[in-house]
Amino acid sequence: MQAFRLVLTGMYQVLLWPFPWVVRRAFLNLLPGFTLHPASHMGCALILAKTLRLDEGAKIGHLTVINRLERVHLARFATIGRSNRVYGRHSGQYPHSPGRVSSLILEDNAAITCNHILDCSDTIRLGAFSLVAGWATQILTHSPDFERGVQTTKPVHIGAYSFIGSRSVILMGTRVPDKSIVAAGSVFGPLREEDLSPYTLFSGTPAAAVRTLDEDWAFFKRDVGRLP
Repeated sequence: MQAFRLVLTGMYQVLLWPFPWVVRRAFLNLLPGFTLHPASHMGCALILAKTLRLDEGAKIGHLTVINRLERVHLARFATIGRSNRVYGRHSGQYPHSPGRVSSLILEDNAAITCNHILDCSDTIRLGAFSLVAGWATQILTHSPDFERGVQTTKPVHIGAYSFIGSRSVILMGTRVPDKSIVAAGSVFGPLREEDLSPYTLFSGTPAAAVRTLDEDWAFFKRDVGRLP
């Protein structure tokens, strides 16, 4: 039944693509669970989620596909660029990870650029002013548990004012600390709590702390999401 509802939701959205945004927004707000602020915007994207909330200034770019999520929420001025792929799982899947929720949450002014892949089998949360930059980064929230021989999930949290470089891989259960940088091409997995200090550059495969960053950098103090 849920799959059928998502198919109808998708067809409804595609049929609205030729119309101006002000018209599309009015009709999209008629969908159960959809709440789109008058100052939000969505391109010709396909959002197959139980709930979608776009707050003031939030944007989703053309050709982004979000499929089988329970919840999508973009807070004020958060943005998802074009051609991203976001995949979730229905609530009955992954029985060995009870309580998981397939959701994507971007806090104020957080941004995902273009052509990334996000596995939202569990929750992915981007803190305020964080930036998944460049292209071709993968964020994963599920993996086999080889000892038990089952699939498991854990959420991923990208800290506030943090930066994820191009072609990085963020593994399930990872917490990227606030005001930190993950260098391009890194593979970032869960680290010990004592290794998760802010103002840190992480790099490598697997990623490790490389050096401490200057707290006075403008990137960590900016009041806009995407860089000018």
